[in-house]
Amino acid sequence: MFAEVIPALRLPKRLDTFTYTVPAELEKQLRVGTVVEVLFRARRTPAVVIALSPRTSVPAARLKPIIQLLYPVPLCTPRQLALAQNTADYYVVSLGLVIKSMLPDIPKRPAKSKVSAVNWQTYSALTAARPRLGSTNFWQYPDRQTTYNFLAALTAKSAGQILILVPEIKDIERAGAWLSPAVRGQTTICHSGFNKQQSFSVWQSVQSGQSRVIIGTRQSVWLPFKKLSLIMVLDEIDDSFKQWDQNPRYDARTLAQWLATQYRAKLLFLAASPRLSTFQAISTGPMKRLGGNTITITTTFINLKDEIKRGNSSLLSEKMRQAIFTAKANQQKAVLYLNRRGIARSTLCTDCGYTFHCPHCLLPLPLHAGNILRCHHCGYSRALPQTCPNCRGVNFKLLGQGTEKLAAELRELWPGCLILRLDADASMPSAAELDNADIYLGTDFIFKLPSYDTVGLVGVLLMDNLLAVPSYQARERLWQMLARLRVIAKSSSGRQLYIQTFNPEHQLFSLFRQNKEQVLYEQELTDRREAGYPPFSHLVKLLYASVDQVSGLTEAKRLRQTLTAAAKQARLSCQISAEQLVYTSRVRGRWRYGIIMRSKTPLQSLLQAVPDDWLIDVDPITLL
Repeated sequence: MFAEVIPALRLPKRLDTFTYTVPAELEKQLRVGTVVEVLFRARRTPAVVIALSPRTSVPAARLKPIIQLLYPVPLCTPRQLALAQNTADYYVVSLGLVIKSMLPDIPKRPAKSKVSAVNWQTYSALTAARPRLGSTNFWQYPDRQTTYNFLAALTAKSAGQILILVPEIKDIERAGAWLSPAVRGQTTICHSGFNKQQSFSVWQSVQSGQSRVIIGTRQSVWLPFKKLSLIMVLDEIDDSFKQWDQNPRYDARTLAQWLATQYRAKLLFLAASPRLSTFQAISTGPMKRLGGNTITITTTFINLKDEIKRGNSSLLSEKMRQAIFTAKANQQKAVLYLNRRGIARSTLCTDCGYTFHCPHCLLPLPLHAGNILRCHHCGYSRALPQTCPNCRGVNFKLLGQGTEKLAAELRELWPGCLILRLDADASMPSAAELDNADIYLGTDFIFKLPSYDTVGLVGVLLMDNLLAVPSYQARERLWQMLARLRVIAKSSSGRQLYIQTFNPEHQLFSLFRQNKEQVLYEQELTDRREAGYPPFSHLVKLLYASVDQVSGLTEAKRLRQTLTAAAKQARLSCQISAEQLVYTSRVRGRWRYGIIMRSKTPLQSLLQAVPDDWLIDVDPITLL
């Protein structure tokens, strides 16, 4: 007997399945989905059996035997194998690489390793009627209480398994806040922080049907569901659902749609405001919209240009300071948002104009506490020297303010207050610190706070830089960020949202003030249609990294010419950009060249011509 298998290896995209002979003692044990061990290029590796046959066209003398059975029962279901094939085809990677991402490590010794208990956040959900869902749905967060009531009603009486996808590990505790104690007893969590035994235990629990609710990050889409009936994607606008740092660069939101089709499960996206593609699906009919804005808040815009005229160069305007003071006087907390880390974004020598850059990434080095310059891309760091390395000058200017500098300024203004900084550079606060804090200052981490019940003010210190990003998604992203902050304000006791900006007259802010989301999104759809951007086209970003700048440019030019010729031969209407250094042109000592491909039709057939040492990013999060 012969077995067709998929080795769980990072292979070239053209290599998928391989044939092995089945030893007589294993013939009765092997089935489709069984995991075996094979010898592949002198290396022992797990492989999944996808077909068994009494004959093969390959000469038997050239075939190797299967070494052993790694687990007595099939670990992969036919639906999983179909999902793996769809993923490999769509993201243009080998099937073996997808299987490697999907398959759990099988412990050598059967051992029960209990998944660590979750310290669930508790939030009482009121009884609500179970909502009627369509096949695909979108729920717009009105406020936290209404959303929890809605989700509790959904999970309480749903038949079958429920998959709840969250952007990051730290969102898991919050995601299960509305679950009743009875449902929590049937809930399993899944994320990349588990060890080998824990991951395998989760796999078995889901496959057996013991787990009724599964809460996890993007990798949870690979689990072997027994009877999946509902998929929820919380905070669907979060880019963490897209794997960006390694292949396969899949998007869990896309795979969730495929899973829903496979299992005929209901699909529910949730967010403070939809992605533009979601809005289009709602407008054209396939998607049902639920929820909406039910609570009004007071939104105040503060013109920072007026502050400059008054001689105030701080990011804390007089009105913002007064609002913080009022919240404190009412024994309420303040949440302040700033999407910048560190003390300053860059450091400039005013004597000669020299700016400190990372030697590996060629990006400005933000200044952090202790006068440390640290690269946010590769982690390189160095102490800020006493003199400029270019002119020996001693006059430095800090450009841009980050959370560290603002935290120091807040402590000077309110010495007795506990200022809690929440960003990637700060250590995770304890529950006691969260409870006792007077002011929360941070980046996107403020969206992970367990409760906003005692918050009297939500303040946006500056977001104008998001409008300056050279991206076709800039306005959509800024609107979504503001919508998330508005939900926080609606969930707070003060229901006050203060927004500082140098451009209060900008159309986006005017529409936000009037709560005219539909107007903005329809304008965005019109602009995207005319410019040929998603959701009216398919985008692919190709990336090549080279230590040598000249050879990197030569290779990028060669591929662009190859793709242009292939598109012409295939009569495929496709725009292929000129090869050029990407926005972050050098990372960890390697020059990065990019090519952007855009077409109204899928580009997967054309991408077969891309060499394996190029990175292929289908549906990229950003073109920079």
